[in-house]
Amino acid sequence: MINVLAEFVLNVCFIFRSFFTALCRHILPEACFHKKSLEGKVVLITGAGSGIGRQLAKCFANDGANLLLWDIVESTNIETAEICRKLGTKVFTQTVDVGNHEAIHRAVNDIEEDTDKAFGPDDVEIVMINAGIISEASFLESSDSHTERVMYVNVFQSFWLVKAFLPRMLKRGRGHIAVTGSAASWFGMPGLVDYSASKAAVYGFMEALEHEVHFTSPNKDIHFTVICPCFVNTPMIRDFTLTQGLPLLSPEEVARKAVNAIRMNRRVVMMPKLITFVYALKGIVPWNIYKLALFKRRFPFS
Repeated sequence: MINVLAEFVLNVCFIFRSFFTALCRHILPEACFHKKSLEGKVVLITGAGSGIGRQLAKCFANDGANLLLWDIVESTNIETAEICRKLGTKVFTQTVDVGNHEAIHRAVNDIEEDTDKAFGPDDVEIVMINAGIISEASFLESSDSHTERVMYVNVFQSFWLVKAFLPRMLKRGRGHIAVTGSAASWFGMPGLVDYSASKAAVYGFMEALEHEVHFTSPNKDIHFTVICPCFVNTPMIRDFTLTQGLPLLSPEEVARKAVNAIRMNRRVVMMPKLITFVYALKGIVPWNIYKLALFKRRFPFS
């Protein structure tokens, strides 16, 4: 009886502590929390040539990390590398189509076999899966080839990179995998049907993967983070009718919050924080009111 009572008290204390910690993370500034050091850590960033990817590279470099930058456009990737080298960090670049399994496989083999590089795949401690593409048209008007491309880049990229790097992290006993998701993971967006589906898939993948790793390897220091920003002021987003009149997040703001979230080992980061509240209301507000709020804006392709 005493053991049962003690276990009950411990469980209640654990629940209250967890709620209190979560509340503090929402209301207190990030400066109040401990952040792990990135000094000398090797970070792989996909989609590093522009937008959020370039800003992520700069933030990681400012925090002392060394960088392995992937992008499908060689020229912009090199520009990002030069910016980061001026910040005093080691940077290597590879031109990689992350929507192609063989291209990812070749890239991993290249850094494994190139002895001139200061680090290889076994040294990568943080994988930042950032590259992504968006819908080209409304769903019925979009081509099958583009829809497939959206899924390959936005979803299968994560599968392939995790299979390439997670075993190395498990062997080392530590690591971090982060993904640039979207608020579209939580809210199906008109005009962004395949994109919304891809981001929802990524969120589900990361959540399930985290549970699987923590159940099968509970003593490993492996962490997972999903960054879910609302509309960001990048070339991929800014021209959509759906976003006109809405405040757009800056890539710099998203990148800084993402890197801080990784350093704090946070699981999910919604930007802006109001989105968390709106999502909580989604299960309470009548569906017709939700649709009214969502569809009062025109489709981006209308």
